[in-house]
Amino acid sequence: MQTISDQMIELPIEAFGMSNDVKIKEIVDGLVHRTYLVTDDRIKYILQRVNTYVFKQADQVISNIQKVTAHLQKDHSFTLQVPQLKQSIDGKLSHTGPEGDLWRCFIYIDGSTLDHLDHLEGAKEVASAFGQFSAALSSLSPDSLYYTIRGFHNPKDRLDQFNFALKNGKSDRISVSGEQIDFIKEHQYIADKINNLKLPLKITHNDPKLSNVLFNGNQKPCAIIDLDTVMPGTPLNDFGDLVRSMSASVPEDHANISEVFIKKDIYQALEEGFREGTGETLNLQESANLSLGPAYIIYEQAMRFLTDYLLGDIYYRIQSPEHNLIRSKNQIALLQSFIVRILND
Repeated sequence: MQTISDQMIELPIEAFGMSNDVKIKEIVDGLVHRTYLVTDDRIKYILQRVNTYVFKQADQVISNIQKVTAHLQKDHSFTLQVPQLKQSIDGKLSHTGPEGDLWRCFIYIDGSTLDHLDHLEGAKEVASAFGQFSAALSSLSPDSLYYTIRGFHNPKDRLDQFNFALKNGKSDRISVSGEQIDFIKEHQYIADKINNLKLPLKITHNDPKLSNVLFNGNQKPCAIIDLDTVMPGTPLNDFGDLVRSMSASVPEDHANISEVFIKKDIYQALEEGFREGTGETLNLQESANLSLGPAYIIYEQAMRFLTDYLLGDIYYRIQSPEHNLIRSKNQIALLQSFIVRILND
């Protein structure tokens, strides 16, 4: 056991079979878990204290990761590196500390993340990597995995939460959000349409964004990481979140709404790459409605930000009282641009 003195966090080094003579560096980029790079005799590991507030059934998260990574390792057509959990000295894939804190350890993958990528070939390669991930897992039954977050992209659940906020939210915030509330109501048809498709459940990443891709020295995708939300879903949602996060002209909390729009060329590169990666694993219904994925995910995110604003900012971290309202306005503008530039083109 080693202690990070300034934060008084004990790291279970010995529990994962590492010596006490290790080098430790905290990785501060993540928003959910406490993450450390541990070097033991030149072998590197990623040690994480799992956030059990966000993932209350952390053992189910680890079970999902193990099943998915084992499946990917057996698929010789899957060309990306696969994250691999290291067993503890007890033969388990996690370790529970003396205060009930849960830890896990991954074999380090040599790669780096990118903060920004807007050239077409790079966008296509990232989308293709997530498409390959989807294709490789299409032969693994979704019934074999747990739902790590219930109702994560469920249109009915998200609408129910929104309607709850309209009835129980802060009256002053409801009164200044009339335009945004009306927009969500008027565009509910997007949620209804994707819900009515009755798409087949498949195993999806559910957090497909640039920061969850590792790149090698040649700036090519070499691994898909952050598998905590891998669970049953639809590839349309994965494609949708890729588009939402990578083809927007500005970040999701950019306050100048006039500067928010979909970059059509990036969108087209993402679509080409995702279709290339998924190949024949997309059925006709999924393929024909692929563009509905981004429309729904952007709509959902606009609704989630607005819901949180109305309820008093209980979920998302904020930097100002209006932060979530700005985010919602931003996503509404992004959806309007997507409808004009993509759906109605």
